[in-house]
Amino acid sequence: MSRDPLTLALALGMLAGPLLQGLTGQSDPLAYIFAILISVALLRPPVQSSGREVGVFVVGFLVIGGLSLGLWWLGGRLGSLAGLPNWLPVGVTVVFVLAAMARRHLMPPGPGA
Repeated sequence: MSRDPLTLALALGMLAGPLLQGLTGQSDPLAYIFAILISVALLRPPVQSSGREVGVFVVGFLVIGGLSLGLWWLGGRLGSLAGLPNWLPVGVTVVFVLAAMARRHLMPPGPGA
């Protein structure tokens, strides 16, 4: 993952989805959806089958999944925001994922990429 401020802001925006999932009061955390979407946008898949590259990718995926579950749980504990549509959490994440993918493919990598 790149360490530039725009990528960090996009990652935080993506993680708003699991938090909103908890705030809507939904019992399903959808971590299996959020983890895949966020991982596709932030992690580079291993090009070679070296153990280190695959290991870093797997650990990153598990961390993102854990963050998704934790933010869903935290949102559920903070209380329910009545009136939020059920599609909003995934929609927010998808918008930020698309922005991150567009940034990766359309702009040159910044320092530390």
